[in-house]
Amino acid sequence: MSLRADTGSLSTRAPFSQNLRPEKLRTTIGTSSGEIPHLVRIYRQRGQIDYNTYGLVATIELARAQGKNPEVPDWQRQSYFAAIQELALLGLSEIDRAKDPEDIRGILSILAIWKGARTYGRFVIDYSEEELLELEDTFHSERRNQPPFVT
Repeated sequence: MSLRADTGSLSTRAPFSQNLRPEKLRTTIGTSSGEIPHLVRIYRQRGQIDYNTYGLVATIELARAQGKNPEVPDWQRQSYFAAIQELALLGLSEIDRAKDPEDIRGILSILAIWKGARTYGRFVIDYSEEELLELEDTFHSERRNQPPFVT
């Protein structure tokens, strides 16, 4: 936990992969989908870049399509997907001002999800930069140890 100098508020800047797992959202995904428009409205009114809203919305949206989680109810679909689009458009306007890597990470995840690149969105939100670099190192070291491809 850390104190953010820009807001004076406490912030737990741990990766979303440590805080919100899709399996934890299974029991509340139906209610969570109804909260997305409200979260985005509150975020817009605050007028301050914060990865928490981006990360929460990304995690809920990614969890929605996993396992036995329900689809967004028909009566919520329009407002739900409009809110994701609104958050993505806010992200586009905020990314050039974002300085904190976690803020950038949250924005990139929502942008990827909004444009249909869900796997990229999942990797960005689920793995910290350090974890992605470790995966990259592991991949490259394994490739160096493999014999060359012979046709």
